[in-house]
Amino acid sequence: MTTVNVCADRYGIACCVLSVILTVTAGSARADAIRCPDRLGHHRFDIADITDGPPDEAAFLLPVRGGWDVSGGGALSPAGLYLVCRYRDTKETREIHLPATVKYCILDISNKTVVNVTCR
Repeated sequence: MTTVNVCADRYGIACCVLSVILTVTAGSARADAIRCPDRLGHHRFDIADITDGPPDEAAFLLPVRGGWDVSGGGALSPAGLYLVCRYRDTKETREIHLPATVKYCILDISNKTVVNVTCR
């Protein structure tokens, strides 16, 4: 990341303070994202699902327009929502219990291929 120092101009200290606030806020927003690991052993990520309750006994939620909106609480199960990460050439999965603060999950798509999923 390239940083340009504009704090020495006519705006002085206010510019520096705003710059620090924006940098800290942007950094924390990225850190809060929940994603599937890119690999499980030597298996590459393939696709993800969201389940209402533990994946082995739960209902799968269907994505709408490339993602899941869970801002209304979403979960009917007292166990909450789970992100289920699936990998190529294996039946093993990685299951991540989503905190109640997650509002949506978006499929990350590149060249018409799902490359991961990001939940915030």
